[in-house]
Amino acid sequence: MRLSVALVEPRYEVNVGHVARVMANFGFHDLLLVKPEVDLGKARMFASHAVSVLDDAKICSFEDLRRFDYLVGTTAIFKVSPSNVLRSTVPPSFMAEELSRFSGSVCLVFGRETTGLTNEELEALDMVVSIYSAPSYPTLNISHAAAILLYELSKHTFEDLDTVANEEQRNRVVQYTVNLAKALGYAEYKIPIVETAVNRLISRGRPSSREATLLLGLFRLANRAVKTRPAANDNGNDDDA
Repeated sequence: MRLSVALVEPRYEVNVGHVARVMANFGFHDLLLVKPEVDLGKARMFASHAVSVLDDAKICSFEDLRRFDYLVGTTAIFKVSPSNVLRSTVPPSFMAEELSRFSGSVCLVFGRETTGLTNEELEALDMVVSIYSAPSYPTLNISHAAAILLYELSKHTFEDLDTVANEEQRNRVVQYTVNLAKALGYAEYKIPIVETAVNRLISRGRPSSREATLLLGLFRLANRAVKTRPAANDNGNDDDA
């Protein structure tokens, strides 16, 4: 995924500078300004060590954003009826998960500080994100919203995939667990339940490659030990699972 950030008609230098800083914090650098109403020179003082993001920022029109493969916008106004499809939103975590599997160009679009994005602009988007907050004050500052969304995206961008157990390793851990349960004489009808439980546990825990290797070694030894002695009589019926 190649990510850009677009601010639509920004009016306050402090917000533009802070968004640039947040982008640099999370490793993003392509900033687009749609018809900006700010003095970029003044915005530099709020960007800290991210002035290069401002210096490289490109000014464009909203129509120019249509060149991206995928447009993601933000809104603090939720749909008030099922028919209001334009205001149907997803949470930041869902957005990040979906985009982690996307390989094209993506633009994250933030609306005006005062009125957000228009219905016409929302119609051009592929996804609309809302950061759920207190109903009494649901609108976040644009730089705060950018920080939350870019953090969610960066969790996938910066994740060291080499340290996470791959699919083959995870499947082997599950299969070794199933084999061990069978060798121990565990009740046959409970085997699928065990398999599902371990699958979910592995998915939630996201073990590293090293941790998966250690578990596999342990299960190999356990399976060998079980084969050298008679199967236990415990059929796993000591619980109500």
